Amino acid sequence: MKNISATLAILLCISVTAFSQKKDANSDHYLIKGSIYQIDMFNEGEIKASNVQVVVYQEKELFVAFFTDELGNYQFYLPSGHIYEVWYGGSAFVNKKVWIDATQFPIEKKPRTIPLDIGLFRQVEGFDFPILNEPFVRIGYNPELDQIAPDLEYTEKREMELNKYTTKVKKEVAKRNKKKK
Repeated sequence: MKNISATLAILLCISVTAFSQKKDANSDHYLIKGSIYQIDMFNEGEIKASNVQVVVYQEKELFVAFFTDELGNYQFYLPSGHIYEVWYGGSAFVNKKVWIDATQFPIEKKPRTIPLDIGLFRQVEGFDFPILNEPFVRIGYNPELDQIAPDLEYTEKREMELNKYTTKVKKEVAKRNKKKK
């Protein structure tokens, strides 16, 4: 299995159970689908996370909210022409945000599928993760390559910042646990 310790991976499409979401058959839309993985920050392991909350905002207004299935799989449609922010996690995890600029997505008869797997971790007592107040990933359309893809430079920078912070958290937790003994 691919390591998702970077907390985000754009992977091959995974077959998922459809979630009900109304979509206008005449509108241009894109299918976002993937799986949510629970990352064990301290043991470097990962498992699929079931029943994780996903909340989608369109132009800062609630668009759709739902939970992943028991295997951590999800999918939803996004109409093109809007800016979206997708929040993964709910109260069970440290939330991670993905920003999607669909304003330039091309008009197509058959919607493209955008695979998006997300790695999340549980809250750590006594620590906030302010780095995740901003989107962890930005996705947009590159007309030169005719691709809908994440801004890899941005994501790599965010990943390095998060890894630096989680390393600090692990050290502090280890010190705290050592003092308890």
